[in-house]
Parts: sequence; C-alpha cells; structure tokens
Amino acid sequence: MARSKADVIAKLQSMMDAIESSEGSGMFDLGVDAAQSPATGKRPSRKVRGEDELPPDKAAYQRVVDLCGYHEFCQAKMRTRLLREDVPPDIAEKAIAKAVRIGLIDDLRWGEMRASALMRKGMGNSGIVRELKENGIAADKIHGWPTAYEERFGTEHERAMRVLEKNPPKSKNLRGSAYAKLMRKGYSPNIAGEVSSAWFAQYGQRA
Repeated sequence: MARSKADVIAKLQSMMDAIESSEGSGMFDLGVDAAQSPATGKRPSRKVRGEDELPPDKAAYQRVVDLCGYHEFCQAKMRTRLLREDVPPDIAEKAIAKAVRIGLIDDLRWGEMRASALMRKGMGNSGIVRELKENGIAADKIHGWPTAYEERFGTEHERAMRVLEKNPPKSKNLRGSAYAKLMRKGYSPNIAGEVSSAWFAQYGQRA
C-alpha cells in the first residue's frame, strides 16, 4: 500500500531540524508550508519564498514541495510541470528524486488516487491502465487492482451501462454511437460491444 502523504508531511515536520542542518539555513519549514497550501485553497505561486536567494537545485526542490502541498503528483506529472516552468532537466530530476526518497512523491499513491478518480467517472479498465502506463506506472503494481476498485465502483459492465444511461447517445445509429462512446471512455472492444448491444436492447427503442 502506498504511503499517505499526510504521514509524509508529519514526518517532514518532525525531521525539519535535521533537514535544515543538512541542506543549509536557506530552507524554509517544509512540513508547515506543504500542509498549509491545501488549507488556503490557493494555487502555489510560481515564486516560492526565498527562491531568489537559493541555488537552482534548492529552488527547484522547494518548488516541488510547494506544488505537492497543493496537489498530488507522480514523477511524470511533476517532471512535465517543472520543465514547463523552465527548470533545467538535470536539476528537475534531482529535485524529483529527493521528493521520491522522502515519500513526498509516490507513484503508487498517485496511481491509486488516479485509478479511483477515473473509475468514479466511468472510465473503463483499459483506459485506466493506459493512462497509468503513460505516466510510468504499471497497473498490476497498484494495490487491489482491479478487484478492490470494482467492489467500490462496480464491474466494467455496470459502469459502462451507467455511462450510457446517464448520457444516452443520440444519432440514427444508436448502437454504433453507444459502442463508440464506450470505446472513448476506455472500455475494451468486447465490453463496449456487449454493453452497447444490451443497452440498445433495453433502451434503444425509447432513446
């Protein structure tokens, strides 16, 4: 099971003195700053406190801490964010690696949260697996995948049927449109075919 970020932040707070002594007096209170961002509900500034006085590597790491205090990131998403903010690739990698070492960034934790969010939105298993893979995460490493998630959100057949019931396709070829909708939602061809046919048989004449 992936570590809770709240546990990581609590650990950071307790280790603050050790971190500051090893990193230098320019570092701010990592635990407090990371915990405060969600409470304010504000997006982290592109400029973090003391950034202008810090060397590039420490400024990049401080940026990672600030961002993680607001939002959950995997390594791939954080890398994209830092590069978009013109952080040099080598410095970005060092900052990410440090955040991974202390558990501030945890790919499996992000994967668990993302899988839950996508399944809640009606995404099919194939689509979820594909998105995780695009972010460097193997779905079979996610705790309880897919059984535990389907126990919470329904089987693929159940979720796919809910997708069609909630937003029925509207076209002359209802079955074909239903199939296409499910394919776009990340369902396999077999699931999309079976559910679109079942939906059409039950609701097609009334849609």
